[in-house]
Amino acid sequence: MAQTLTFRCFRLDETVVWSFRDPIPPKTKIFGIYLFCVGEATYVASLTPSSWLECIGYETNAPDGPFRDFLYEECCGHCSESDHYGPFISDLENDPRVSHSSFDFEMDPDEDPEQQRAEAWATAREYFSGNAPQFR
Repeated sequence: MAQTLTFRCFRLDETVVWSFRDPIPPKTKIFGIYLFCVGEATYVASLTPSSWLECIGYETNAPDGPFRDFLYEECCGHCSESDHYGPFISDLENDPRVSHSSFDFEMDPDEDPEQQRAEAWATAREYFSGNAPQFR
């Protein structure tokens, strides 16, 4: 029987992280958007179980202008360095940080599972880069 991998996004408030680097305008919020595989638990020393969170972008409520342009330039360069393990994400329906939009990838039982898993992550990244995740 084929296994289906479901991907969703997690929105993490990173305003405090960015405020140490550069002063930000009052009431400005900066969120990291992370891709994760639903139900996939990873076991690492300090966070057991945990979810692998892969940064796919940032969003902010900053108004258009030089600060927003600077922020997106900085964030894009930082995104590839932001992948990390986080607490296991289990409350998919009630947690407002979890997207209600998702992407499903059907695994072929006759193909190499590791290759398919890598393809699933790549396809989910591509999907969410063209279809902004929807949050509650």
